[in-house]
Amino acid sequence: MMFDESLHSISDSILGSSKFKKFKGTGELVKGEMTETISFELLCFSTGALICFSTVKFFFGQFEWAYFTGKLEDGHSCTGQIANDFQSTNNDVMAFCNSLTIGEKNSVQKVSSKLSGVYFPFLIDFEYKGMKIQIKPTKHSKSTARRTQILMGAILEGNEVVIEGNDIVLDVVNDFLRKLCILMRPLSCSQVSYRAITVNDSHLVYLDKYISGEFFGGDYKMLERKSDYLQYFEQGLQKLDTLSEFDLESINDIGNTLAISASTGLLELKLTSLIVSLERLGSEIAKEQANDKNAWKVLNGEMKSLKLSLKKNFSEYLLKNPTAFNESQKSSLLQSIQKITAWDEIFKRKINNHFLRNNWDVSLDLTELKTIRDQLMHSGKLPNEISPEYAYDLSKKLELYLFIHVLDILEIEALVHTNWRGWLKFNHKSKYKLGG
Repeated sequence: MMFDESLHSISDSILGSSKFKKFKGTGELVKGEMTETISFELLCFSTGALICFSTVKFFFGQFEWAYFTGKLEDGHSCTGQIANDFQSTNNDVMAFCNSLTIGEKNSVQKVSSKLSGVYFPFLIDFEYKGMKIQIKPTKHSKSTARRTQILMGAILEGNEVVIEGNDIVLDVVNDFLRKLCILMRPLSCSQVSYRAITVNDSHLVYLDKYISGEFFGGDYKMLERKSDYLQYFEQGLQKLDTLSEFDLESINDIGNTLAISASTGLLELKLTSLIVSLERLGSEIAKEQANDKNAWKVLNGEMKSLKLSLKKNFSEYLLKNPTAFNESQKSSLLQSIQKITAWDEIFKRKINNHFLRNNWDVSLDLTELKTIRDQLMHSGKLPNEISPEYAYDLSKKLELYLFIHVLDILEIEALVHTNWRGWLKFNHKSKYKLGG
């Protein structure tokens, strides 16, 4: 079983993506004490690589996480590892490569990688740690990418990142690409990812530490001016190295949340992910205040005392009325008592304190937000009194709050582009702040 040449026409006609590369070679498949000489083919895309071979020694599944080394027909050496995603028919195996290196990586002067899930229509260039960085436009439009994703479940290749410098270290490149994807996710409302890198325009490397994603919103609508994008990447990449763990996790979380929100047409899923992300931001402030005032310890003590009292009263009631409830009802009532929390006020206080700390000029009904949150968490549905139009507007508002919080973390001032009830709006970030 080898790769069919007709796959080229499928790739071009359906996906419209860049042609993949195919290599043939021979080498050794190794796992523990087991080794076997194999002939193989490699099929390499920007998003991953497949290996195809026949085996007589490795039975079904025994080749998971095996290593292979070999020599290709063009003379290049290759090394790699098979992952646990594979298909096996009789002795024929087609498996995903967890890592793959084709060719030698001596004296690296240029590295490039095609991203997935982002389609900026312009060139962005800057310097980072002595390296020249270019984010080049993609030949695919955002609308084409969205249609392909809907019809085929595939995300087309996006912008290409080109890195040039003297004696580039691939670990530094890997770290840079990881940070770049983290910054791009909230900016494009998409789980931007990378997989393969090309070294010196000839050698392919599939690193085993990379970022991948499935949620594609493709809405690079948050910033308006090209100069703001340049500032976002230049300043953001420098800032990432100094952020607290919570702030770094917040950027990552918000990027994933915005990708989910932009990818789904289900309002319930949009709002659930957005509210949970906002609540997470408020939790850190609530924790700090609880530590300062010892309020959490006091509140827990009061709640514990209250629940003990309720359990005692319930037990006394059952002694006097032994047939009032069956065993299932008794158990449910006791569980309800155990679950009692002061969550209503805590939830609203967390969100309100988050807005106050970040100087937000926000008109948001927190009691209503709490009602929506509870209904979504407990039933997966919106309250009956909340119209779809109102829920959609609320989701757009929460998306804006979360993205501007990323700008706050990175200390970036920018002109923010939003779509509100079908109208495009271009406001400076400070407009959403008190005194702005």
